Order: sequence, then structure tokens, then C-alpha cells
Amino acid sequence: MVDRWISEHFTRPSWSVSDAAAVDELETTDPALAAQTLRLMWGLGEGPLPNIVQLCESKGIRVYGLPSVAKVVDAFSGWSDGTPYIFLSRSKTAERSRFDIAHELGHLILHSATVDSGSEAHHRQEEEDADRFAAELLAPASSVADGLPRHPSVDQVLAFRSRFKVSAMMTAKALLRSSRTDNAGYRRLCSALARRGFRTGEPGGMAHHERSRIFTHIFGTGAGAKRTTADRIAADLSLPVEDVHALTFRTQVHAVNAEPTKTGSSGFR
Repeated sequence: MVDRWISEHFTRPSWSVSDAAAVDELETTDPALAAQTLRLMWGLGEGPLPNIVQLCESKGIRVYGLPSVAKVVDAFSGWSDGTPYIFLSRSKTAERSRFDIAHELGHLILHSATVDSGSEAHHRQEEEDADRFAAELLAPASSVADGLPRHPSVDQVLAFRSRFKVSAMMTAKALLRSSRTDNAGYRRLCSALARRGFRTGEPGGMAHHERSRIFTHIFGTGAGAKRTTADRIAADLSLPVEDVHALTFRTQVHAVNAEPTKTGSSGFR
């Protein structure tokens, strides 16, 4: 309902035919290679990704928030009438939210035509594929190899983490994935990071979650914005204003634990 209201009152980018054709090709590709190919298609190079919410919006992907009560779901995604959607909770760190969006983008790219068999093995494989896609999209193995020495120090890991806006623990996994450390080195690094609090949070990480350009424009907080209010949308649709706030990331959520992504069902991943 909110999405339809916005479409009736504002112009937004649409999922392009060229992107749709590319998705058909990438569905059968190794997840890491698919992420590399998407970076190339979208002209992203091998450096840190920009604001990933705005990146998705610019490609015609609709990104919406989840209410704070939806604590068991970090994110989910799906297609409706040829339009891709991502729904995102902000109950975790900003770095974790970036990973969650990249993970859901992986589902949209890799699994848009996949028929869910309902088996646990099938679901687990799709989750692993989306994780691999997200990891490579956010921190390409080539960038890890160029940006970090073998067996780097914790401080070097944290510098890379801050530059690429990913979690420290994800950086540790990226080191292992790109052969910049071995299993023993990975375990030592994870232990050192855990002692500093990185198992349950992201000390010294991003100060804020990344903002939507679409909603900044809609609610009139940026240059050239066309102003409306959550109250007006709620009144037009006979919805609680809190629901509109949640969908448009206007609610304030402060939480820092980092738990594995859980995905929804019922046609959306």
C-alpha cells in the first residue's frame, strides 16, 4: 500500500531491462563470480561500495524498513510484478545492515527463478550462496589481497574494515577466503577480535545506518525535495503512522548485537 502510494506521487528509478537480462545470466553463475560481474556491470570497480541502500534504489530496487518488533527477521526480499524488493531491519549494526542488503541482493540475483523445494538442504544452500555473494560484493577477494598483508594485525584488519564499511569478523573471513591467512591464523584473529567485543558488536564502527535517498527526497529533508509527511501517507491509507515510519526508516532503532541473517518465506526470501 505504501509502495503504491509513493509510486502514484513520486517518480523512482525502475529495474531496467538490461539488468533483468543480466540477472537471467547470473542465476547459473558461481556466487562470487556473480558478485564480481555485477560490480563490473554497475561500474563499481573493486573499491568500497557506496551507500548500498541508495545504490539499490538507483537500480530500481525498492528498499523498505521492518518494524522494530520484527526481531527474528533481519531482512527478506522478493519480486512483485517484475519489481525487486528488499525489506530490512535496523536492529543490528550499520555494517551488518550493509551485509544484510548485499545478502538479499544475492537472493534477488541468484534465485529469482529458483523453485523452492522446501527442503532444509535447498534452503541452506541458497543461504550459503547469498552469503558468498554478499561477501564478495562488499569486500572483493582481489581488494583484500591488495589491501592487507598475509596474517595482518588486528589494527590493520580494523583499518580495512572501516574503509570498506564491513564488520571486523567479516574481514577475518575475507582474509581466509582470499588466502591471506590460514585456518589457524583465522582462529587466532577471531579470538583477538572477540576479546575486543567484535563478537557481539562493532566497536568504533559506522556511526549511523545508511540513509535512503528516496525517503530523504519524499520527506523533504534534502535539496530539491518534494515534501510530504508520514502522517499524510498514513491518513491517505488509513494506516497507523508508526507503520509508515517503520517502512520508511523514520523510526529510531539502537541495537548492536550481530546475529546470523534469517530470511522470510511466503514468496519472499
